[in-house]
Amino acid sequence: REGDASALYCPPNGEMGSLWGTDEYRDASSICSAAVHDGKLTIAEGGTVTFYMRSGQSNYRGSTQQGLTSRSFNATDSSFEFTSFDF
Repeated sequence: REGDASALYCPPNGEMGSLWGTDEYRDASSICSAAVHDGKLTIAEGGTVTFYMRSGQSNYRGSTQQGLTSRSFNATDSSFEFTSFDF
């Protein structure tokens, strides 16, 4: 739900999944892949990231960052972005 915050542990050397967006990601994106793309952690080290759910965007811009390429996508109902607070 919009405004809900969560933390997720991403294991070292995990497999990267599908990814849509930049800075704010489509809700169907792999959270761990998005965290690497956003520079919050590395594939080799993994780690815990915190994120919160947001309302959907009218479009998502793809980009290449940290060696991962995200895709562009049209409107969705919800999205997520990373935050720096800890639980």
